[in-house]
Order: sequence, then C-alpha cells, then structure tokens
Amino acid sequence: VLNINAKASQPSRLTIYYNGTAIAYDSAVTQLSAAPTIAAAGTQTMIAEAYSGSAFSRDTVSFLVSGET
Repeated sequence: VLNINAKASQPSRLTIYYNGTAIAYDSAVTQLSAAPTIAAAGTQTMIAEAYSGSAFSRDTVSFLVSGET
C-alpha cells in the first residue's frame, strides 16, 4: 500500500491517478488522499491533478517496484 496526499491552495476538483486509472476524486476541496495497493512489479506512476475552474495543475511521480510485491 502506498499513501498519497494531494493538496491545492484553493478549492479545486482534485483527482489522483494510479497507472492511468482515477482512484480518488472530489470537487471543491483543498486536499484528497488515496492508498492504492501495489499489485505488480515494474514502473508505477502516480498523478495528482487539480482543476480550479480556469487552469489545470498536475504533479507526477514515477517509481520502480522490483521483484515480487
């Protein structure tokens, strides 16, 4: 399990993606959390995305899980 927390400076639509799939979503919030289970070895990607109504912001983290999970 990997805990991830996304924060925005103003109320926004926040989405957290794990390997391209949205795993958490909420509107008009300043923070959002998720805790996906890492089910496979290989490169994993987490994206936190915020939309404030006029602009998108994203942050991406990629990491490698080697061997069996």
